[in-house]
Amino acid sequence: MAVSLQWLLGRRELDLRLLTPGITGPEIDIAVTSELGDPSPWLSGNELVLTTGLGSAGRDQDEYVRRLAASGAAALGMGTGLTFDRVPPALVDAAHRHGIPLIEVPLPTPFVAVARAVADRIGELSARATQSAARAQPRMTRAAVTGGAPAVLRELATACRGTVVLTDSAGALTHTRPAQVAPEIAAMVTREVRELRAGTASVAHTPAASVVVQPVASPGRTHGYLVVVTERPPLPADQVLIGHAASLLALQFEPPREAAEAGWALNGAAVGLLLTGEADLSAARRLVATVTDETGHVRAMVLSAPPDKARALARTLERGLVAAGLPVFVWTSAPESGEVVVLLRGGHSAATALLDGVAAPSRRRVRAGLSRPYPAGQLTDAVDEARYAARGGRPGGRVHNASARPPLLADAAVRTALEKVAAQAVVPLAAYDAEHGTVLVDSLRTYLECHGQWEAAGAALGVHRHTLRARIVRAQEVAAVDLSSATTRAELLLALLAVGEGGTAAAG
Repeated sequence: MAVSLQWLLGRRELDLRLLTPGITGPEIDIAVTSELGDPSPWLSGNELVLTTGLGSAGRDQDEYVRRLAASGAAALGMGTGLTFDRVPPALVDAAHRHGIPLIEVPLPTPFVAVARAVADRIGELSARATQSAARAQPRMTRAAVTGGAPAVLRELATACRGTVVLTDSAGALTHTRPAQVAPEIAAMVTREVRELRAGTASVAHTPAASVVVQPVASPGRTHGYLVVVTERPPLPADQVLIGHAASLLALQFEPPREAAEAGWALNGAAVGLLLTGEADLSAARRLVATVTDETGHVRAMVLSAPPDKARALARTLERGLVAAGLPVFVWTSAPESGEVVVLLRGGHSAATALLDGVAAPSRRRVRAGLSRPYPAGQLTDAVDEARYAARGGRPGGRVHNASARPPLLADAAVRTALEKVAAQAVVPLAAYDAEHGTVLVDSLRTYLECHGQWEAAGAALGVHRHTLRARIVRAQEVAAVDLSSATTRAELLLALLAVGEGGTAAAG
């Protein structure tokens, strides 16, 4: 951490005056007092040297200033009222010649007050940097989960106020922030990486920039290098963030062994399925077992949405599971079905919270059902139960829980009878919708579920009651049914529940 000369001059209580306008010099690391005729051997650079001129009185002022400038001193502060009543003009001329800022410290201002102001400011800046790093670390971790390497680089570039580059192990750039970096920076990054010994870290300084190179590695393997280029030397907080980012990026390259092996097994199963039509599902079963509770049970949640909204709904549910710290098992079945399946731990009650996390406009036409807890080996039964529970739910309503008693629609004989009704009335409606781009099936079901109340059904569909009335009239004509009959309305609603939104019986 360092203090700018402009900040120090702005402390009115110190009453400092710059005698070399236009010369600013480097930032100040520390303020020191010296009455030596030549303090330069004891300086390391970036000091504000405070003196009353006792040691330099009668000496060559130009040589005194030249040595200070050559040692890298940030500025010279001359106290007046003791050795000199005013700053010697020869000293001012020498400061101009050698490009070192010269400030006058009046007699009422003790040197210790100047030194304390510098030290306090450095402490304040250090505390701010530490707090900023503490806030940046969780943001970076979340970015790694949601956006991978590009998101990590974005957060790091913002926190360090520099250019961030990720290279492969040979030094070739793979990701950058900003997206386009200057050719000279790209060349410098490649050069710094290639000059490193594999797996080592370095900090290099040039007149224009500082370059930090951090290996992205896991035991026994270097995946690449994280490089941060800043206009100023890296701060301790920057080093902490760079190390954190490198660790997160290493996880991107090297996921936990168990998950990696399961993924490899699933990849192999996919290849086998494509080549032979057969697949070993043991890896998939092992993965699903990780979502069960301590008793080995899992629940299925099935959501039915308009087909064009299903994938977006699945992404929202995935984010909700991540936020809740739960395993992410979300599957979108055939696109035309609009069905999304979510697996939850048997004893977990996250279903309601997940649905509440879906924005109200998107929930309006979503039905959700939740199965009872099932052993992981009976996953199909759990999904079937949740599917039928969803069909009994209200669009935009709460999650419909399956009862302990098997639902009526789960009975094969009942479904067979209702599918016959659907074949005569619902299937023609679905065919008409597909040909003309209408929504007669959805409108009819909503009308029946709202007990024939035009206002309630129209609100559920987001249309005016007169629009809905016209749709129902058309639905009666296409399906050749009379909705004035309570029996007909009941049969049609059950048939719609049995075959789902698409107008055909669901598998299972």
